[in-house]
Amino acid sequence: MCLFLDNLTNKAKINTDYEFKSLQLAPYQNKITDKYCLTFDDAKKVFQFIASWLEKAKLYYKAETEASEYARIIMDFADLYNCLAFFDEDPSNQSKMYKKRADFYEELLKLLSKTYYLAICRECLFHCGTTYCSMLSIKLDAIADLGYDQSPTPHQVHKVNSLCEKAIAHFQDFIETYKKKDSDEFQPGIDSEEMHTVLYCYFHLGRLFYKIITYDKKKQLFNLNNSFKFYKLFIELCEKHSEAAAHLKTEVSVCKEMTNLLPKKIEKTLLEAQEEGGI
Repeated sequence: MCLFLDNLTNKAKINTDYEFKSLQLAPYQNKITDKYCLTFDDAKKVFQFIASWLEKAKLYYKAETEASEYARIIMDFADLYNCLAFFDEDPSNQSKMYKKRADFYEELLKLLSKTYYLAICRECLFHCGTTYCSMLSIKLDAIADLGYDQSPTPHQVHKVNSLCEKAIAHFQDFIETYKKKDSDEFQPGIDSEEMHTVLYCYFHLGRLFYKIITYDKKKQLFNLNNSFKFYKLFIELCEKHSEAAAHLKTEVSVCKEMTNLLPKKIEKTLLEAQEEGGI
């Protein structure tokens, strides 16, 4: 017992000896907080500190020579903007930060080959899709806040549809990376965590096609049919991959409700399109 206490005393003495009390470390330690950020101003200070070090890392890790490390730095930048957006209460500013985040991911998708950097490209495709969904939610909220006698402007409609199309493209590209070449069949050996993400993409695709705004009945019919197709595929795949779908029960419930409602809406839209002579 005495030996044990002696060892503890010696360790405490060693720790004290290595504190280097003569060094003025406070200016460095105070550059970033060890507390939770509670306000935008708190978060902005952390953002600026981390961004400055990421910029320094970029000076060493170049895309031409250290592509994987460079990609991780760019993805850290993307995450940084996502975190900062959480603290900003202005939807317009949030949207700008999300756009910046999407730009970082799209930069990497242009730079990297899926053949050699598949895991990174998959991550970029998925996060790019979800980022455009976040921007879409902001635009749809603005339209929802319009008065009952107001309609969205052509600019608002164009923005909503553009975001839908970009998100759809990224989610579809993500899903394709898990399929056999020139086939709709999935590759063997996809683990449940990855399949969970694939399933979530199908859910998003159903929602995104439904959110597209158009006054053309033929285009409405096309979008409604696609929405129904992806919601139905999502339900079928969740039944087939029950382990991967374990935490998607809420989404499955929503999709089942939509697959019950959509056929009636599709039938109604088809009749309207036929009356207008669009079909």
